[in-house]
Amino acid sequence: MFDVIGFGALNVDKMFLVDKIPRADQGCHVKREEIMAGGSAANTVYDLSMMGFKTGHIGKIGDDPEGKFLLEKFGDVDTKGIRRVKGETGVAYVLVTPHGERAIVVNPGVNDYILFKEIDLDYLKCKYLHFTSFACSRSFLSFETQKNLVKKVKCKITFDPGDMYSGMGLEALKGILEKSYAVFPTKEEIELMTNHTYKKAAEKLLNIGCSVVVVTLGREGCYLKTDKEEFKIKAQNVSVKDTTGAGDAFNAGFLSGLLKDKSLKECCELGNRIASLVIQDYGARIQNISMM
Repeated sequence: MFDVIGFGALNVDKMFLVDKIPRADQGCHVKREEIMAGGSAANTVYDLSMMGFKTGHIGKIGDDPEGKFLLEKFGDVDTKGIRRVKGETGVAYVLVTPHGERAIVVNPGVNDYILFKEIDLDYLKCKYLHFTSFACSRSFLSFETQKNLVKKVKCKITFDPGDMYSGMGLEALKGILEKSYAVFPTKEEIELMTNHTYKKAAEKLLNIGCSVVVVTLGREGCYLKTDKEEFKIKAQNVSVKDTTGAGDAFNAGFLSGLLKDKSLKECCELGNRIASLVIQDYGARIQNISMM
C-alpha cells in the first residue's frame, strides 16, 4: 500500500530568473534560465518520497521530450499510474525575481483530458489521495474525473485547490470539499473561494464536511481550524530565493506528520519546516536529502 498518491497536473517548470515581474506593456530581463520538474501534487509526493514515504502519482503526459523528462525526474515516486499519450506535456513558465516574487503562465497540454475510465482504481491503494488542480482552460474532463473519483475511493482525501480551482467558487468545488479530510488553501484562495475572511471561510469549509482546514499565510505561517482546535503557527525565518513549490512542500510536511500520527500542531510545524527548505533555493522540490 502507498502512503500517499498524488493526482494533479504534471508540468515541466521552465524557470526564468528576471529583474522584475512585468506589468501590462512592460518587459523584463532574464538573468538565468532553468528547466525543472513540477506539478503541485507531483511536488508533494516527490518531497514525501525524499522523506522515506512510499508514494505514487496518477496523471497524463505527452509523448514528447518534456514527458520523458518528467518521468526521469520522479526519483523514487511510483509512476505506473501516469499515462503517456500522443500530445504535448504541460508546461509552466515561471518568472522569479531576486526577491522571491513570482508569476506563472501555464500551457496545460494533455493534463486537461484525463477520463475517469483511464484511472486504474486498483492502483489507488493508499492511506491518502492528494488532489491538486488542473488548468481547465481546454477541458473540464480532469476536474470531473476528480469529482467522480472521491465517490469511489476508500482512502482519505486531501485537497489543495490552488488559485485556478478557488476561482471557480465554493459551489463548483463542493463535491470534492465535502469528501476531503484536510484542505490546504492559501489565505487568498480561501477568501476568493468563499467571499469571506479566511477564518470565517475555514468554518464554512468545516460545515461542508472537511475535518481539517489549514490556511497557509506565507511569511506569517499557517492557520488551522477543526471542530475542536484553532491556532496559528509562525513560519520559520529564512532567506527566500523562490517561493515556487512552497505550498506543495508545506503539504508534504503536514502529510508526513499525519502519517506519523503526530498532533495537528506538530503537522503544521513540519509543514512550515519543509516549506522553509524549498524556498531557500530555486525550484519547486527538495533538491537533495542533505536539505532535510
